[in-house]
Amino acid sequence: MANFYNSMSQQIVNCQKPMMLEKAQQFEHIIKNPQGKKSGDGSTVTWKDPIEIENYIKEVQMRATELINENRKLRKVHMTLTDQIIELMNVDLLKNQVVWKDNLKKMRVIIESVTKTRQPEMCKLWLTHLNFQLYKALEFQYQMGLESLNEHLPEIPCELMLGKDQQIGFRPAYEELKSRYYKQIQNFLTIPLRFRGLEGSRQLMPDLFKIIPDQNSASLSAVYGKAEELFDKLLGVRDEYKPWTILGRLDLAAHIEEHFTQVADWDANFTILKNKRKELKKLPDEIKIDCININVLPFKNGVENLFKRLQDILIETLQESIEKDHEHVE
Repeated sequence: MANFYNSMSQQIVNCQKPMMLEKAQQFEHIIKNPQGKKSGDGSTVTWKDPIEIENYIKEVQMRATELINENRKLRKVHMTLTDQIIELMNVDLLKNQVVWKDNLKKMRVIIESVTKTRQPEMCKLWLTHLNFQLYKALEFQYQMGLESLNEHLPEIPCELMLGKDQQIGFRPAYEELKSRYYKQIQNFLTIPLRFRGLEGSRQLMPDLFKIIPDQNSASLSAVYGKAEELFDKLLGVRDEYKPWTILGRLDLAAHIEEHFTQVADWDANFTILKNKRKELKKLPDEIKIDCININVLPFKNGVENLFKRLQDILIETLQESIEKDHEHVE
């Protein structure tokens, strides 16, 4: 019986030993307090009635079976939860937060079924162990997410456009895009601050997961650095396309009247306009910078309207010039 008890102790998961304490004590009490007659030094026990021996053996076997079954149940639960935590190591926290939430919910249900009939203090060591394993999984996926956060945030659509004042800009406005982007970043960066342990509302270590951002401060700085680079690129797109808007800021009729003196001037500008239209069509319809998707079509349509306006003015002023020359000849 001593060999059984010792081997049983080795089979119990260390962090679950307090949870097995009651069953182990019950078994130990039976072993140490047989109903037979003890010798003077307590080293031997004798029974006069064989039935008493049989009943004692049955009770020892029953308690031993209870101990074995309880350990098997707890050990199985422990292995199941450990496997689920290991699985979370491979679940992308950035792209699959719903999977994380669903799996954690399932794990909490399992834990609740085991702990609800036990004193919280008896479960503390086990839950602490599981939470530390979960911490490792969360921090690993948090680190992985930080590395690719800027490239894999949900898409933010916007338009490059030519406003009524003929100024190039974005819709939504640049500052609004920046606000949306940083809000999405914050949603990910603050996950550890909102993260609850496996024990649910009865958190044994409420600040355990909250230290993860501080532990990864260098990576956080890199995220914000990449964010600034992204918005520099966004402004770069605006500046790259700005030369297309120059016509919109000119008084075309006055410019033509002052600088055009012969038909060749109009002819040259008709040719330039034709070539510019070809160039305009070759511009991309959209530009993607990490998670920001820029629709360029509104801008291209705005520039095309400028070209139509220029064409109309060229035709109108050419006709006026021809009429003046005709009048002068007469």
